[in-house]
Amino acid sequence: SIVMTSCLPDEGKSTSTLNLAVALSQSLRVIVVDADLRRPSIAKLTGLNDGIGLSGVLTGRAKVEDVLQNWRHGQLQVLTAGRVPPNPAELLGSEPMRQLLSELRQQCDLVILDSAPVLPTSDAAVLGRSLGGILVVVDTKRTKRADLKRGLESLTLAGGNVVGLVLNKTTNASSTYYGQYGPQPTANPKS
Repeated sequence: SIVMTSCLPDEGKSTSTLNLAVALSQSLRVIVVDADLRRPSIAKLTGLNDGIGLSGVLTGRAKVEDVLQNWRHGQLQVLTAGRVPPNPAELLGSEPMRQLLSELRQQCDLVILDSAPVLPTSDAAVLGRSLGGILVVVDTKRTKRADLKRGLESLTLAGGNVVGLVLNKTTNASSTYYGQYGPQPTANPKS
């Protein structure tokens, strides 16, 4: 299982979560869980119903099999967030959450959780302790190095395993670097 987070809001973590899930679903059975119980967006991005979802399962109002939804012609399954609860970190660190993750892992090859940003909340750190890895989405145009460093330290100190970064909103500067291997213009075309 993987937790997707970012240091700050609006770095593109939910879109990155869905893009990763779509790519991996070509060869794996994938379930996406919107575990951002503060500002959920997976339902909006996918057009799925967000009536009960994760918060309903964790509070005992629903069973997971009743709220898991197929997306992209059944290629993926999605558990939306449901209603925003008053105690997100408490719910995400609860025994019902651990049981839910265990149940989901038995139904698929990979569970990808979209979590709240790490600097304003502790949600990703709480989830990261009990999962295989954490991917941190970084907005290359907005995220400061100091924020990234603080976010990574926070996840590591909480016992999370940061397995990588996803650089989002990059410029085409890298294409200049790789372009140097192509044909080079001559200094004097007549010589």
